Amino acid sequence: MTRHLEGLSRHQLREAAAEFEKHGPDTCKILKKHIPGLDTAMEMVQRLIEMATADDAAEEAKRKKRVSGCLNAEGSDQHAKLRKMEDGGGKGSAGVACS
Repeated sequence: MTRHLEGLSRHQLREAAAEFEKHGPDTCKILKKHIPGLDTAMEMVQRLIEMATADDAAEEAKRKKRVSGCLNAEGSDQHAKLRKMEDGGGKGSAGVACS
């Protein structure tokens, strides 16, 4: 059962949980009481959904950090170029003479 649940996609896990919970809490209790292992299986589904959600949040945090790092690096580069121009670094640049 564990291997089967681990093989399901996030969408399938959420769909299974929603299908089970749509019958209401009283019906869920009765089903869990009369179907051996259903309680454990549904708990596993919830844990797998929580793990997937945590993975999504961690991936989003990594992406934001990566984007932020890129923007800071770009800003530093732009700041250095601006400082060079303000210091007069662009006045004495070599050029090609046209005849």
